[in-house]
Amino acid sequence: MRSRFFSDAPALFHYLPEEFRLKVVRTTLGPSAGWFVKDKVMGRVPLVLGYSVERAEIQDGKVHLHLRGLDGSTREIVTEHVVAATGYKVDTERLKFLNADIRAKLKCVKGTPVLSSNFESTVPGLYFVGLAAANSFGPVMRFAFGAGFAARRVTQAMVKAVARTPKKVPASRMSTITE
Repeated sequence: MRSRFFSDAPALFHYLPEEFRLKVVRTTLGPSAGWFVKDKVMGRVPLVLGYSVERAEIQDGKVHLHLRGLDGSTREIVTEHVVAATGYKVDTERLKFLNADIRAKLKCVKGTPVLSSNFESTVPGLYFVGLAAANSFGPVMRFAFGAGFAARRVTQAMVKAVARTPKKVPASRMSTITE
């Protein structure tokens, strides 16, 4: 029943007390692949658990993956393909593709951005969806299931923002656009 509420009412979840939301996201619907994945992976693909990726390099057409274990040990895997997944934790400070000034302006709780009811962060025009939105909208945001709700909300917000501040195209460019 709880999962149904989280699935059907992410907008309502957003208005629940913050501490309650954080607990629910931490304890409900943890990382998991679809039921159909198990038979395709177990016993067929080597799994390396309990390691962090320190760096990856390409040498002679192979991926050299350098890992560090929870106990401090190191390991190198040489292979053609790597899929690094699960256990991901949101930490906006690790998003180095965002300028440090932008990261400093983000209001966060436990490393996740605090979002408006339209998924907008405290930096106007910067939206977060998926796992980064789970603490604001519920555990289903971690899965494809939550994508529809997020897409509709972000699209509505962006359409309204564009309507408020329409961009004008200079007349000299109009002729090249329409030709």
